[in-house]
Amino acid sequence: MTGPTEPSSTSRSSRTGLLDLDSTSLRADRLAGVGAGHLRLPRLVPSGTIVGTWRRDGRPADGLPVVTGGHDHWCGAFGAGVRRAGDVYVSAGTSEAQVMLIDRLPADLPPDVDAGAFVSGDLLYLHRATPAGRIYQAWRELLYAGEEDDVLWDEVLPDHDVPAASVDVAGRTVELGPLPFEPTRGRLMTSLFAGLAQEAERTTARLEVLAGRPAADVVVAGLPASRPGWRGLRQDATARTLHFVTEPEATLVGVALLARAGVEGGVGTTTMTTTTGGTTA
Repeated sequence: MTGPTEPSSTSRSSRTGLLDLDSTSLRADRLAGVGAGHLRLPRLVPSGTIVGTWRRDGRPADGLPVVTGGHDHWCGAFGAGVRRAGDVYVSAGTSEAQVMLIDRLPADLPPDVDAGAFVSGDLLYLHRATPAGRIYQAWRELLYAGEEDDVLWDEVLPDHDVPAASVDVAGRTVELGPLPFEPTRGRLMTSLFAGLAQEAERTTARLEVLAGRPAADVVVAGLPASRPGWRGLRQDATARTLHFVTEPEATLVGVALLARAGVEGGVGTTTMTTTTGGTTA
């Protein structure tokens, strides 16, 4: 790569614990505090900034520009059109990340919520992670070990007459409510998914309080968003209208759009297609 050396996007630096959001600079004193004061800090630039030209075997490769990116969840949000203060993005993966964009930081944040710089404009974000994917994998191994995913999803239905599980992330417990006399594994998984959906809604409400404003659009992405049954359970847990991204590689689409915006200038308007509500296949 040619051009300035050691660049890093401000957005990615948000997750290092070194970024001072007031000055938008990295704090070298925090490196010294953990015995790493000898390390060099990168130069910060906004996401979508051209920082050089790709080289192969020591020669420029057709003038291909190198553009700074951002954290995977934030790139996915950018690609899904989450680009305004108040917009919410839920990235359902191993650690379900929920992000609310803001234009000013709250005075105080609880320990389980962090803040940082988004990948476009001067926007900031509030972020809370829920280990929904880890919980799902544990239950899947218990109830569907060796089964194909389609078998599980064929048995998970939003209209199962079961109460939502009570998910206590802080206490690391999941409690099932009253169940039918002869519960099936499909009903058990439905109860779990319904409980995780309610936890996601509680997280959105918490972020609204911290941001001091109501949520605008709520966009939900991730592999399970392609499943109608999962979408139905998510929508049933809230009075908000949810917008689902069924593209499985939302992050890669967002990275491509961010790179194009960096080369062409401006954030543009192209986004991924979303499915509104929980019942549309």
